[in-house]
Amino acid sequence: MGKLEMSIENPYVTRTLRADRESTAFVRAFERLWKEGRDPGILIPIFLRIEDDYKMFGIFSLNSGGSVSFFPDFYKLDNFHHLTLNQNFIEKKGHATKVEVNGKHKKTIHFEASALQGGSFYHLITFVMKDGGVLMDAPSHIECPDIHYQTDEQRQLYNAWLDRSVTKGHLILDFPDEEGSHAVQVLILPKAKSTDGLAVHRDPLEAALLNRKSLEKENFNVRKTVIDTHERSDFTITILTMRVPHELKAEFAFYMAQDPEKPIHIEVR
Repeated sequence: MGKLEMSIENPYVTRTLRADRESTAFVRAFERLWKEGRDPGILIPIFLRIEDDYKMFGIFSLNSGGSVSFFPDFYKLDNFHHLTLNQNFIEKKGHATKVEVNGKHKKTIHFEASALQGGSFYHLITFVMKDGGVLMDAPSHIECPDIHYQTDEQRQLYNAWLDRSVTKGHLILDFPDEEGSHAVQVLILPKAKSTDGLAVHRDPLEAALLNRKSLEKENFNVRKTVIDTHERSDFTITILTMRVPHELKAEFAFYMAQDPEKPIHIEVR
């Protein structure tokens, strides 16, 4: 019996760390390994460059079965553990997992992609924020719990999973150099579809405004990031970042795909 000690060195560091903004995304993303002895998948940490500083946004996990998990890293959302998109998400949907008081995980929300442009792409979730205040800080050094093993074969397997978990590196999202609030929109595309001509989904942006108005004629300057998923997945992920030149009604909010008559949204004021 032995243990593997794991720590992460991060070059994208928040300039001034805040005591109540300690990132938990890495610990949660590796939890399947250190807590359950299971494959954590290929992890893609997402950093947000906002207001000339770096913040943690979350981690995508490309799971070996073809599903994808997203571990968000936002203040006051501690019990919101992760989202999971099934490997055939476009057909079979996904769910959100929260942590209950007793520490157990519970699937609390089942959601689906909202079809846009006749099903050529789908809206998953849109985040809007006035600044980086609700995002968690990115430290230079992250300690994860030890990984315990019983046999040498198990140790070798865990090391192989750890080596594979970092093969896709990280992503840094940034925004156009313009005035306005910040928005991050996650869209889902069928594997065969091209990202050419991909359009901003304006409904959640309009819902986030202090004084709601149509943004149909708003010409957004968008930066696009594509995440290629496992070969077993029926979708790819595209992330759009943009500025919204209007005042928001809350400091931070997100809008998830769901029945248009009953959208899922959370605001932090």
